[in-house]
Amino acid sequence: MRAAIGLCAFVLTVAAGTLSPACAVVAVRETSIAEGETFELSPFAIEVRFSQAVQLVNARLVDQQGREAPLDLSFYRTPAQAFVIELPVLPPHGYRFAWRVRGGQGPDQQGSIGFIVKGCEDPRAVAATARAAAPARRP
Repeated sequence: MRAAIGLCAFVLTVAAGTLSPACAVVAVRETSIAEGETFELSPFAIEVRFSQAVQLVNARLVDQQGREAPLDLSFYRTPAQAFVIELPVLPPHGYRFAWRVRGGQGPDQQGSIGFIVKGCEDPRAVAATARAAAPARRP
């Protein structure tokens, strides 16, 4: 009888969704770049937020010709709920950013985002040039 009550309590717990988040499937909550988004200048970084802490297994950025852009992933050795991957200055092209993470129950999760870059100027250099060209403020 006790075993039946324990089993019923477990089933109700699972049905109510009150098990710990570690048992949940990992989901992407948001990304800083939308699928199909077009940029006038090369984006500085891509941020991907997840429903729980995950381990970044791999991330790649590939253009339409299959050429891979270098990414520094050395900062992401420990699990985190979000990853911000700095991008190199990208020439005009279509790109696909793909990732694979480990976390939660089950196999590794993967996803990707495709986007287009129209211009290849470094947005950091453009901002610095704009600041330098701005007239000096006088009190």
